[in-house]
Formats: sequence, structure tokens, C-alpha cells
Amino acid sequence: PIPCVPWQSQTSGQNGEAYMASDNRTMLIRDFKYGADAVDAYIHVGSLSDTKVKKWQILVPEGWRGKTPLSANAASELILRLDEGQSWLQFNSVVVWSDKAGVIARIDWAPAPHATQFPYVVRVGRIGELEGFLEGQVWFGADNQTVLVRNLQVDGAPVNNRTVWFLGHKDQELKLNYQMVPEGEGATIVDENLVFYMPMHWKLTSPNVDWFGLVDNNGNQIGGITWAVRPSGMADPFPWWTQTLAAGRFTQRSNNVTGLVFFGVDNRTIKIMNFEYDGAATGGAFFQVKEDRYSVGGSLGDARGLTPEGYGLGQPLPACDGDEEFVLFIPYNWGDKTLKDFYKLQVASAGGKVLADIEWASPITPLKSNSLGHFISHVVTTPITGEAKFQAYTDKTIIIKGFSYDGSVPDAQFFIGRGAAEYMDAKVLVTRGQTDSVLRAYTDAQFSLDIPADWHQTVGDFSWLAVWSEQSPPGMQNLADVSWIRSPGHAPGTESDLLGQTLGWFTTYSHSVAGKVKFNPYVNRTIKFKQFQYDGKAGSAVFVIGKERGNVFGELAPVGGGPSELPASLPDGRGSYHMEIPLEWGLTIFNFSWIAVWDKTAAKNHEIMAEIEYEVFPPPAPGPGTAAKDLILEATRLGAFRPYSHGVMGRIKFDKSNLTNIVIKKFSYDGLGTSARFMIGQSASSAQDGTARELNVVDMLANQPLPRFNEEKIRLAIPLEWNLTLANFSWLSVWDSGATPGTENYADVTWQYLPKESMSLRDEESASFGQELQLVGNTRTYLGMLNGRGHAVSGQVYASPDFKSYIIMDFLYDGVGSAKWWVVSNEDDYPDPRSIPFKMAADNPMEREYLNYGDVTACIEPCTMVVEFPEQWGAKVKDFYWLGLWTEDTNEAEQVFGDISYVVGMHMAEVDERHLAATESIGLISSDDGSMRGEVVFSVRDPLVFIVKSYYFNGLAKTRFWTGTVETIALEGAEPVFWTSCSGGSEKEIPAGDGTGDLWITLDRKSNKSFADYRWLAAFNDDGVLVADLRWRISDGDRKLFVREYKMDVRLGSQFMGSFVSNSHGVSGDIHMEGDEKDRVVIKHFSYDPMNPDGSLSQAYFAVGAAGVGTANALTLYPAGMRA
Repeated sequence: PIPCVPWQSQTSGQNGEAYMASDNRTMLIRDFKYGADAVDAYIHVGSLSDTKVKKWQILVPEGWRGKTPLSANAASELILRLDEGQSWLQFNSVVVWSDKAGVIARIDWAPAPHATQFPYVVRVGRIGELEGFLEGQVWFGADNQTVLVRNLQVDGAPVNNRTVWFLGHKDQELKLNYQMVPEGEGATIVDENLVFYMPMHWKLTSPNVDWFGLVDNNGNQIGGITWAVRPSGMADPFPWWTQTLAAGRFTQRSNNVTGLVFFGVDNRTIKIMNFEYDGAATGGAFFQVKEDRYSVGGSLGDARGLTPEGYGLGQPLPACDGDEEFVLFIPYNWGDKTLKDFYKLQVASAGGKVLADIEWASPITPLKSNSLGHFISHVVTTPITGEAKFQAYTDKTIIIKGFSYDGSVPDAQFFIGRGAAEYMDAKVLVTRGQTDSVLRAYTDAQFSLDIPADWHQTVGDFSWLAVWSEQSPPGMQNLADVSWIRSPGHAPGTESDLLGQTLGWFTTYSHSVAGKVKFNPYVNRTIKFKQFQYDGKAGSAVFVIGKERGNVFGELAPVGGGPSELPASLPDGRGSYHMEIPLEWGLTIFNFSWIAVWDKTAAKNHEIMAEIEYEVFPPPAPGPGTAAKDLILEATRLGAFRPYSHGVMGRIKFDKSNLTNIVIKKFSYDGLGTSARFMIGQSASSAQDGTARELNVVDMLANQPLPRFNEEKIRLAIPLEWNLTLANFSWLSVWDSGATPGTENYADVTWQYLPKESMSLRDEESASFGQELQLVGNTRTYLGMLNGRGHAVSGQVYASPDFKSYIIMDFLYDGVGSAKWWVVSNEDDYPDPRSIPFKMAADNPMEREYLNYGDVTACIEPCTMVVEFPEQWGAKVKDFYWLGLWTEDTNEAEQVFGDISYVVGMHMAEVDERHLAATESIGLISSDDGSMRGEVVFSVRDPLVFIVKSYYFNGLAKTRFWTGTVETIALEGAEPVFWTSCSGGSEKEIPAGDGTGDLWITLDRKSNKSFADYRWLAAFNDDGVLVADLRWRISDGDRKLFVREYKMDVRLGSQFMGSFVSNSHGVSGDIHMEGDEKDRVVIKHFSYDPMNPDGSLSQAYFAVGAAGVGTANALTLYPAGMRA
């Protein structure tokens, strides 16, 4: 069973058959013919993932003398043998390579699925490139079951453990048929190189299998590839597939013919899907292509018939209901003709009547015009047909072709505008050559509509053209119309701009804004927004740019001109915009760090609908090895340096897409230290115990002391060889190991991963697909579709960012009936179904929205409805599992008009950039008997969270934390505090700790308060005895800053105040105040080394003061029993 596979020639003149021997290192090539012009061709062996073919290993045929080019030997049989110890399984490909001509011929293979005996490999053929958010090459095996992906990259789309590869079928919809799991131990879905094996009952040539790709947890396509099976009996039978790309949809002429058209990248294959045809054409219907070559008379060449695969010559098409598919192939007996030699595919009757067609441009004859679309009639008694065409968006002329109308409506006119809903703002167009705008009767007519010059507008300023009657009754005024959309930046030339780097995705706050931001450092005034969505309901929406978050420098302008105001995106599509920084500013992307979608009409602090922050580093000159992605970082603020000396200051950001990049803005350091460097670790003790690591400034010499900086921007990068990220650290410092002991830390910043109650909400109807959606971040979370049960109810349900309301997008409801929104919980706090209000706009536009507890109002057109929990409930989405539109007026079966059920579960928190936040210390909490100790820090981002670091508790008595607002620390009037377990749950009694871990503590999630509303934290045991406590006050300023506060409690014999912060000589100790007279200090665990670096003894005293530190403002204290 030796596989015989034909040599696949890339050019003409080379062929042969390759046989692989069972020793797994010998290959026999028979009937080899070399007819290429290149005289420097050799046989190379290598891997498909290595694109540098020139550097592949050269194989010299047995019996040849040294390195002999193929052109110098006429042998027809070659024997190739790998070196001892090598195997064909180590490689994927053998090629004939020329430095001048590149790859001349090749044969490729992959390990056969679970092969345990010879043959061990299967031949593979390259199908094409992954589309969408994916990059990479796809190869299929000749066994019809092997799929290879090479050089995979995911471009900006979110990927997690619920993202999966699927095999499916794609026409108007994507149908997922079989989940694909990568082969290999430890393989993940985003490995650079992947291998998939299909089960025996699935084949790559099976019906309804023509798509392979990656989908998210909602079943949405992240990226993939589609293909068609090429006809058999071809000159080169393998590979049997060709990648297909969507070409468009048939333009319907008659007989209800519609369908999707795909072209193969082989330039010979046409695939037609969702084909519909009534079967009533006289003499039958057939496919044909129009040739793009001029005949002697000057007209375009005749049409040529194409017979679908599986049909006989001259066999007409049957009636089709929209599920049929056809594959057409330009025959080899037509010579070298390809799709480039034709310009139109038609469905035509035997008599030549065109039933439907689709055009494309070719290099020979570019299209003279582009279609805006075909008129759609809305009034049955007045049918209107025709097509609107244009040449360029900057033109002022629209061409109407094939226009037919019976002239029966006395005031029918052409209206042009933005849509039927805005017809009051539309303008009237007059047919060229007429003085009257009223339309007469037409039959298959062609004419032009001119946009008047004094409008100062072009085709691109509009998106709707209609035949309109103002005298007709409401609902019948729009006789027929055509709509189109374009992005304002669709100016000539911009599509060729290499805007290749995805910066990141917008962080969304309102109005359904979504999209990703791309730009290229070498096209440094242009910014591209892709897959952009916006509901169009804000008072104003523009792209703005600034140097700091919230500080608008100015609006971005569309490339090529046009309005900067953003329209609503299509419900089923996403827009693409090319915007630019105005030339007159004299600035580029490198001068800014923040981009937002901005509503200038919104209330203060609510103008940002979506935003993205970034940091840029000017690139070197373009050339080999220059990587734009290393120069532009999507950045999120982590915190600011806490300075101790040497004038160190700076704001720290991190790269959201790569947690190894750190950016420090406005970094200052006086440069006077001995050997200052950046150190990263867990805490300051990391630098002392040797576990901290040094970070070098990018583009500066490594292992060198820091020079002087004056408000400069620098970048640090965690080295790849560490295999670590910011997730593995919590402290960054400017540290000088050469400084006096105790003064090494010039400045530092700490951070933690905020624990989250990692709820997953899953639409029960999607449970079989395994969709899980995290409640995280500051964006709304998708729960699922409303299950419509009556009264035309439908919509998409989201949880709001604060989880205190449901947001129902595209909500529809006829309003017939007296229905209210209800929620059902499985928690004890809400044992019965509860009616929940929805937000309503006030009659007075100057007043705010209010909560309506009454019947839900109708939404005949898709609207957005917010269903909100009343503040007094203290409830959130996660407290319930069912939301429904419910009435009490009908029988049981008809009470629910629409509903959704979802499941709330708990999971260990994942670590990503959303949970990085700076932390600052409040102080130590410690018991007198040593049973408890730890350092309490707070999250700068979230005052709901305290973290007890280096947490120790012996666990001998049942103990829990409490917090209070009154001066006296007591259980009476105190509020409970909960700790967060590793499963994300809230627990009461605190666990034992060995001093190496952290304890996360939070308030009751229904309290709507934070620790900033309280004064102290204390631990009490079950007997009500105080174990340990900590007081604080809130400092003045823009953010919540907790500062430790000391209070004497005269009922206590001893009050812990804090611990020494050592600057030198190894001083340490815990300070207590004792006695009712408040005049005695006790220092426990005191340590002190009197030895100076020069060997002399220091003269140290205790001092106490109330003003600036120094002996002039201090009183000297002596230990009891010692002489002054």
C-alpha cells in the first residue's frame, strides 16, 4: 500500500509521481520531467509553517554528484533519502525551488489520522486563506478527513475557553454541524499550527459541508473559510476543493429568480446558493456567462451556456424554492478562459430573456457604473420596477435603467433623502429633460436624475431614493424605493491604505456602540473604524481624539470630506469608516492617546458613548523586521507612582492586548541615585529577598542605571523568556540597591487582580451549545433572545453594566393587552414573582426619565426598553432567573406574551486586564495575642473591596469581620463583612491563613455602600470579643483615599497603633498605647542594629513629636528603667 501521488506543478513543464517508502525516510519520484526555464532549481524539504523555503534542507538525489541543479540532469526517476534519524513525519513538504523563480513544483502531506501502520501520511493540498478576524492558511487532506491550519493569527476578536472550531454550511445563514477539536496533547484552539481529524461519517466533500471556522460562545463567526467541490475529471484532480468568496446576489428581473453567488479562487468555479426560481420560464431556464471581448461589430461577445455539475447538456433548471445549490465550472475545453474573461452571469430563458443577472468588473473592461439597487414596490396596485445606478459617490447623477410604471398616481415624484422615516426632509429630483417633476407612464425606460448644483451635495450624501406620493393615504405614500449605505470615508484611494494593525475594540458605555480601531504607524493621520455599530439615538455622535481621557482636542474628519455626524448603522450590517486627523492641526496619531465616540449634547460626564486608550511610539523607517504592532499599544491606566525620594513621579499604564507591556507617562527622576533601576515583584520585600526582577527600558541599554528623566514617556517590557505577565506580579518600583539600607525604594506602585463574582448567564435555549457569558467589565452583557409567545413580542435581552436593569434591544410589542414586566427569583429575598417597572421618557423634554409601574407601552417599530430594579430593592440581574412580559387578564396558557430564562452559576475568576487595579495600603490589622495579622490594602478602582495581604489567622475560634460608622468599635450597629472564596462565593466566618496568601473582603452586595461609607474594620469572635481592628478616614480629593486613623479606647488596656517603617539599621517593632492616662508606649518585637557601615556605633534615641520630623520638634523618650 504505497501511496502514489502526482507532483503538483506551480508552472508548466514539471510533473512526476511521488512514492513514500515504508522506512519513512525514502521517497521515489517517477516519470519526472523538468521543463522550467530556471537553471538554479533544487529539491528542498521543510515544514508548511516555515515560509522561508530558501532555507529549507536541500535533498540531493541518490547517485548525483554534490549539489547539482535539476536543469543539469535529465533523469526521469529520482530517489531522495533523508539523513539518518530523520523521518518524513518531521516535515510537511518537498518542493522544487529556484531563488529566481520561487516554488516551481511541490508535494505536501500530513500525518494520517491516528495511523499505527504504513502508510503514515496523507497528501494535503492548500485550499486558501482564513477570512474575518483570522489569518492563516488552510490545507485539506486527500483522505477527505484531515484539516491543517498553519500560521494562525487572531486579529482582535475576543477568544476564551468557550470559543470553538466548527465544520458547517454557510449560505444566508451559518449552520454549525460538527465541533472540531485540535489533535495533539495540550493543543489549544489558537495554536499557531493546528491539525484536525474528522470522524469517519463526515467528509470534506459531503453535502452541506462547505465552511470551516472559529465561533464565539454565542455562535457568531469569528472567522473561517468557505469552499466548493470542484468537478471530477479535471487535468489536476487534487485538491478537489477551491476556496470561495462571496460575489453578491442575483439582480432579479422576472420569474422570482434570486440566489447568492460565490466565486472560486481558482477563477473557474462558480457556486450558487439559496437559489429560487418559479420554473415557469418559456422553454426553461439556463445559466450563461457573457464574454468580455468585443466582436467585430463593437458589441460585447455572445453568451456561453454553463451546465451545472450533475446536469446533462441542455437540461433546464427545475423550479427551486430557495434551498437548491449549483456548482458551475468553466470547462478546460474553452482553453485558458477564466472568470476574468467574462463580466456577467445570467439566468436566461431558452428564448434569451434574462431572468436574473450579476455583474463583475474584469481587467479587460471595467464596469461603467455601479448599482445602488433595484426598486422595491410597496403598493400592490401600482407595481414599479427598475434599477438605480451611479458611477462614483462624488457624482451628482443617478442613472435609472429598466424603469416601468403605469403613471396612475397623479403626484408621483422621485424623492431623495436618508430614509422613509425622514421623508419630510427629502428633496424632489426632476428627470433630466423634463420641467415637471411628476412622473408619467414608463415602460423599460432609461433616464438620468441630476442632483442640482446649488444643493452642494452628491450621491454619497444620500441613502434613499423613492417614488413618492404625498396625496396618497398614510401607509401608501411610498410607492417604491431603493436604499443604500456608504461610509463617509469611502474616498478614492483609501481602500489601498495599509491600515493593518488592530489597536483594539471600543469599550462601550451606551447607544450600542461597538467596533474595532485600526491604524498604521506609517499612515499616521488616518484611523480606520471597522465593524462599527451605533443605534443612532444619541443627540449627536462624532469621533473625537484627545491627549488624555475625557479631554477632547477635536473631531476627526472623514477622509475625502463629508459630514462628521455618525448615522445609525444598519440593523443587519456594520459600518466601516476612514477618518483622519485634520491636516491643519499639524499633528499625527503619535500626538494623542485617546479616541472616543462623543455626544456633545449629553450631560456632563456622560458624553463618552465608547472609547479606547492607547500609547504610541514613533516607528523607525519602514523596512525588514519593522513590526507596527510593537509600536502602538492599547493602554489602560494602572496607577501612579507613590514617591519617596529623588523626585520620582509617573503614571503607569498597561497594554490590554499584551500584559507584558508597561507604559509610564510623564516619568520623572533626578538621576542622582547610585544605581536606580526598575524592579518588579510581589512587594518591597521581593527586592530584599532576591525574588524581584529587573526590567529594562525599551530602546535603552540593558543592565544600566537609570539616567535623568523629566516628564518623559517610556516603555517597559517583561521579557518573553520569563514566560510571565503582569498577572504574576503586584509591585513595580524604582529601586536603588546601592542606596543606604532602608532608603532603596525611590517610588513604587502596587496592584492586584480584583476578584469578581464570576457569574455566567446562559440562555437555556442555548444550553446545548454550551454558551456562557461573563458578567464583567463596564459593558452590557448579552443574556439571550426573548421567547415570543404572542402579541408579536421579540427582542434581545442584555444585563446593564451595573446589573441593576435589563436592556431589551430591538424590542417589538403590539401593545394590545395590559401586560407588565415580571421577574422570578430562587432566592429567599424574593420568594414570589415581582412586577418590575420600565423607564419612560417624561412629557417635558427638560425632565428626566421616570420609572413606569403600569402597563408596558407598544413598540411597533424596534425600540430599546430599559426594565429597571427599583433602588429600594437593592436587587440585581443575578438575583433572578426569569424575566417575562405577563398579563393577568387572560387564561393561564396565554398570560405570558414573551419571556427569557437564564442560569446564574459561580466560577473561579479568570485573570485578564479588566481586573488589574492599583492598590494602596491602609495599615496593619493585628491582634494582641498573635492569633491574627495582615496588611489591609484598598483598591483604587473599587472601594467595595479590601484585601488583607499576608493574611494570618490561627482559626481556633469562629471569627468574622464587621464594619461600622460610629466612633466606638462594637458589634451593636455594625454591618457584616464577607470574604470571597476561590469559587467566587461570599462567606461569613473567616478561614485560617498561614501568612502567605491574601484574603479578599467585601460588603453585602445588596447594601449599595462601599467601605468609604464606614469608619472601621474589626474582627469579633463568636463570644463577641474584639480580636483585632483598624480605623480610617477618607481624605479630600477626587477619589476615595483611605488614611489610617488612630483612636484611643479607654476601655482597653492596650491599643495597637502600627509598626515602624524602617529607613536603616534594621529597625522594626509594633507600637501600642497603654494605660488610661494615654502616657505610656509599649514597643513589642523591637529590633535595632547600632552598627554603622564604617564600624562605629550610632547614637539612637526614641523621639515623639507633633510637627515636622526632626529633633527640633521632638521630645526624646527613654525606655522605662533606663537613665536619660
